[in-house]
Amino acid sequence: MSEQTKRIVSYCVMGLAVTLLLLGFIIGFVDKGKKKNADDNSIENPNGNVGGSIWRYTSKEETKGENLRVNKGADSKKEKSGNVEVIEEDPEKNYLKVPEEVSKNPTQSDMFSNKDLKKTMEIANEFALKFHEFDKALPVKHLESVEGLLDQGYISYLMDNEEEKITGLKDVMGIVSRKVLSVEIIEPTAPTLIAISWDAFVISEVIDSDGKTRKDTDVYSLMFEKNDGGKFQIVEYYLNYDDKR
Repeated sequence: MSEQTKRIVSYCVMGLAVTLLLLGFIIGFVDKGKKKNADDNSIENPNGNVGGSIWRYTSKEETKGENLRVNKGADSKKEKSGNVEVIEEDPEKNYLKVPEEVSKNPTQSDMFSNKDLKKTMEIANEFALKFHEFDKALPVKHLESVEGLLDQGYISYLMDNEEEKITGLKDVMGIVSRKVLSVEIIEPTAPTLIAISWDAFVISEVIDSDGKTRKDTDVYSLMFEKNDGGKFQIVEYYLNYDDKR
């Protein structure tokens, strides 16, 4: 074999080796990209279901911490007062993080733990039983009976007047007594998902100031948050909200 032939064969072998090396690199890069996509798609949502789009609830405490971390970054707005650096917090409270594309609207079961949902349902039921009962001879008993269930500031607001003008008595005008017959707790048609909320449907027997007896159906719209002690309380309620709009 001549020297020229040997050089040609040598060049061909080197070219083939380089080609195989590049091909191996490209295949490895593609496989790595596929594995990354598979890992991303295997993330589980709060209920353990697999999906590409994940809803996640962020509590007030977590949101506050995130805002502080963001504001400490390079893009945060900072003001200096003497030797003290003031960090401006984002005024928006983005409790609900929503992916760009989702397959369905989330429910409370998607957003909150079953334990918290069960506990707040129990509180909603107890609140409705106690708060809806009324006896004109004890006009503020229903307000006092929900201490620990309803935020204390709210209770103080309802009772912060002379007795004949108590805000909490406006929904019992003309009623002598009201006895709860049944309570049903259901999820609102359009829950806020900012916090846990329940609707309490209450059927009661009412005796009015004319001595007539009737059956009423009322709906309480209730919103829950944890107090400083970490226990759930009702922080907002509306009675027959849809009827009053």
